[in-house]
Amino acid sequence: SGPYPGTTEIAERPNVWAYARHQAKTRLAVTTQRHETATLDEVARELAQLLDGTRTIPEAAAELWLRVKDRGLEAKDAEGKPLTGEAAIRKLVEVKAAELVRWFRDNALLAA
Repeated sequence: SGPYPGTTEIAERPNVWAYARHQAKTRLAVTTQRHETATLDEVARELAQLLDGTRTIPEAAAELWLRVKDRGLEAKDAEGKPLTGEAAIRKLVEVKAAELVRWFRDNALLAA
């Protein structure tokens, strides 16, 4: 790794690089600003599409929760066991969204 176009800071309204956001509409593998491939899971793929610079992380997490719920994506705990209960899943989605934004930053997926 090394210098890359992008940011080391997380903005109030994070913005995933437009090319990666576009790729995330149809695939799990996206191109970073370092011209490397990053592989997303379904939740990261959904979040990448939401982070277009118009939402705060909590706003994106709320929308992500609706998508997880509506699409029936399975939420799992740290041991990989399926979570049940809306409150537990909602909290997991909020925590996961914050973690993923940091992962996007560290993998050159956030635009400046």
